[in-house]
Amino acid sequence: MTALDGLDGSRDWSYARPGAHVRVLLASADQRTVVAAFASKTDRSNDLVVVLDADTGTARFGRVVASVLVETGGILVGTRILTIHDDAYVGYDIRTGDELCHWSAPAGCLNPYTLPAQARTVVLAALECGRSAGLLALDEVTGRERWRHVVETTGPTANDSTSPRPPPPAAQWCGCGSSAAPLHPARSSTACSTPRPACC
Repeated sequence: MTALDGLDGSRDWSYARPGAHVRVLLASADQRTVVAAFASKTDRSNDLVVVLDADTGTARFGRVVASVLVETGGILVGTRILTIHDDAYVGYDIRTGDELCHWSAPAGCLNPYTLPAQARTVVLAALECGRSAGLLALDEVTGRERWRHVVETTGPTANDSTSPRPPPPAAQWCGCGSSAAPLHPARSSTACSTPRPACC
């Protein structure tokens, strides 16, 4: 992988992993970070994701992830966080690699597979709860919900005993700590603040 100066084409820096080739190359919205996924010749089930400084080519940190996450766009690069979307969304500081936040769907809801959309300062997550489906925007640094867009979907009537039950009140969407709620800072143990409304 080689970075060239946009003005004269001269080489700024190069980076390589012996025995591996670049499968995916991504850049942050502010163009200060480059993320490369390297595929191994011997291990086809996992890739090495390396985060580099875009100006110097210095490697900041790396993570081994399932190859399928790289192939399906499960690696998202923000301006301050690298998000890996597997069963949950896990956000890592883009400079240090420290885990900053973690989000997974609340009990009774699903985070269906969708093609992820890249955003500048938020991470977008799809959510289905009973007959409601929507999109959540999570702050890329704290993992807290900034806003959501929810619509009612077609399905069984409310009197149908087999229909999924609607989610609990909006308080479940805001919380801190590993067990208090599905959305929380990685190392926080403080209590939840004022609940957000169901729709913003």
